[in-house]
Amino acid sequence: QYDRQLFGSETWLNMNYSNWGMEFGLRADFFQNSNLINPQASFNKQGIGRWYVKSDQERIGFEAGYIYDQIGSGIIYRAYEQRNLGLDNALYGLKLNYDLNDQWHVKAFSGRQKRQFETYESLIKGIGIEGFIQTHDTSTWSLAPGFAMVNRTLDDASMTNVLATVASYQKEDQFL
Repeated sequence: QYDRQLFGSETWLNMNYSNWGMEFGLRADFFQNSNLINPQASFNKQGIGRWYVKSDQERIGFEAGYIYDQIGSGIIYRAYEQRNLGLDNALYGLKLNYDLNDQWHVKAFSGRQKRQFETYESLIKGIGIEGFIQTHDTSTWSLAPGFAMVNRTLDDASMTNVLATVASYQKEDQFL
């Protein structure tokens, strides 16, 4: 790629503003002859890579726009970015969180997963509760329990694709 084009770049501009107990953010992304998305080809596009509005008031908070978060250690759900690898799995949607007390927190979210400057059609939604328990005696043990559920609803086009793929299998390999 670079033998022909001799140049490639990925550039990001982050702008953040906080006031009135709110936080606003905007990120502009610029890709010129970039090979991050596909090492065998050039990706040329620019636009708004992320925007968000966020507020945490006392025990309740919300975030709307492109959201990065995870449940627990991120095994069942993680929305993250790793720009130097070309990864940006933000959730484009809404997240609500509520602190039951200093040790227990509940969060719920819903949205669509980001794909470069667009989103996938399937809907992701989830809810989780996490806590922290520590004894007040002289022992040094603690416990960080949590429970969460995540659901992904396939859009009609994705479901049609899955059904067509299963239909192409041999009869003994098909399932309902």
